[in-house]
Formats: sequence, structure tokens, C-alpha cells
Amino acid sequence: MIRSMTGYGSAEGEVQAKHLYVDFKAVNHRYFNFFAKLPQDLAPLETNIQALAKEHLSRGQISVFASWNRAGGAQQEPRINKRAAGGVIKALKELKEEFGLEGGIELSHLLGFGELFSQSELDMTADELWAAVKPIFEEALRDLDALRLREGSDLHADLLDRLELFEGLVSEVGEHRPQIIAEQRSRFEKRIVELAPDGVDVNAIADRVALEVALFADRADISEEITRLNSHLDKFRELLDTEGAVGRKIDFLIQEMNRETNTIGSKSPDAAAARVVVEMKAELEKIREQVQNIE
Repeated sequence: MIRSMTGYGSAEGEVQAKHLYVDFKAVNHRYFNFFAKLPQDLAPLETNIQALAKEHLSRGQISVFASWNRAGGAQQEPRINKRAAGGVIKALKELKEEFGLEGGIELSHLLGFGELFSQSELDMTADELWAAVKPIFEEALRDLDALRLREGSDLHADLLDRLELFEGLVSEVGEHRPQIIAEQRSRFEKRIVELAPDGVDVNAIADRVALEVALFADRADISEEITRLNSHLDKFRELLDTEGAVGRKIDFLIQEMNRETNTIGSKSPDAAAARVVVEMKAELEKIREQVQNIE
């Protein structure tokens, strides 16, 4: 079953008494494009999160937003990185002695080092932190996948309806071919009568008329284009029921269908047939717009 490229998924969970919120958002994009906005302590895990997202999505603009204690939740008491603070104090003392600076080191001096204070510092290694938060990110991606599947199901139904309509138009334009040839023969015969000199037996050149009509019929023959369009329609329906990312394949198929439709249009001088071709092109454009949402 096809999947939509657009969707939203979220999850939340506890990590060392802290509450983590994760949101994934996916929109259309030709390639896999990843963006992450993470708290400072999760920033080193961006590569892990991107790799995890690639297991669920093959292309699209993927954005992930993570935060601790979303607004309205309980606030954590600030934690002080005492080891880092000790290093800063030591460095300040060395600078004071080396350059002969006056005055003492005060708390206000340390406040300029924001990394010394944090509300989300966790007493964990990077591997331990990833093991703790990975299930939350996975749950958000599963939530995203569920929405993409639901939207994919809606796309599937809509595209099948549009393919049926397009198939009807293909049959209709094919039905115009005998009428086009008959009308062209009538025009040839009428023109010959108008241009023939007095005394010339028009029936004597009937073979020539038949030859011209045959040549026209060959030039106006759209049977091959119709056969290929019906083949493309069968392939289209097959891809709609195929697992995995098929959006690019379907997009290429639509280009081929549009090419065949243009060829039919160039071979159809009849106004009624030309009207059907215009409807075919309009329907193909609607199909193409929908396909842009398929992964």
C-alpha cells in the first residue's frame, strides 16, 4: 500500500525523572532532507535520530523537534556542572595572575558561562542516553507512519477513481477514429469534385481518393498510443498496490502517459476528439498533483 509523504507524529516519555516530548513532521520533497531541533544534551544524537528516521522514510522533508518539560509542565531545578565551574574558576585565576588583573572572582563572572547551568543535564553516557530516548523517537515515528498510511489509503482510492475516469477518456478518443477517417474521406471527395475540370469523370480517380484516405488513416492511427496508455494504466494500478517507495516510478509513468496523450492530440484533427484529449490532459494533471504526495 502506498504511503503519503506528509504526516505528523508525536510521543513522550520519562528519562531520569525528566519528561521528553518528541514531534516528527514530514512534507513533500524530492529527496530525503532531514532537520532537527534538539536540546543541547540530545544534539550529539542527531546522527542516530536521522538514521532511525531513514528506517521509516525514504524521502521527504523530515523535521524533528524535541524538548524537555514543555511549557505548562513541572519545571526542573537547575543543575550546576561543578567540575566545569571549577575549571572556569581555575582559568580565571590564571588569567588574573598572568596579566596582573585586580579584583576577585565573583559569581557574576560565572553567570556568563551558560554551559555551567542546565535544566536538562543527565547523568548518562551518550550510549546510555540514546538507549533511553530511542524508544520515544521510535514511537513518534510509528505515529507518523500510521498517519502516512491513512493518508496513503485515501490517495489510493482517489487515484483509482481518477484512473478509471482517464481510462474511459482513452476509450472515448479511440471511438472517434473511424468517424475521423470517414469525415476526411468525405472532405477529399468534396474537394475533388470542386477542383475537377469539366468533363473529368470523378469516379475515374476513385483509386487516388482511396490512396489519400489510406495515407491519412495511417498518419491518424492512434491504436499504438492507446495500447501503450492501457499498458501504463495497468502498471499504474500495480504500483499503487506495491509496498515501498513508488512515488518516483509513478511520476515517470505519468510523464510517459502525458507524452502518449500529446501524440494522440497531434493526430486528432477532429474537434470532438481534440476536446477529449484536452480532458485527458486535465485529468492527468490532477493525477500528477496527487502523485506528488506519494512517497
